[in-house]
Amino acid sequence: MVHVEKALTEIHGAYTMINQQFVKNALEPFEYVNREDDLGEEGLRKAKESYRPVMLYERYVASEK
Repeated sequence: MVHVEKALTEIHGAYTMINQQFVKNALEPFEYVNREDDLGEEGLRKAKESYRPVMLYERYVASEK
């Protein structure tokens, strides 16, 4: 599970490289990577969709009546 990524936005492809290297070096025995929720942020959603996810889950909110 990836909680936080940080890169210099002026370096094109920096986030892609971080993701690629993380998967290559830390997750070799695993088939899937959990990229967590996009927090409703449009840019973050688009970035995460660019990795072509194989699964997406509906978001639900529980509240007391």
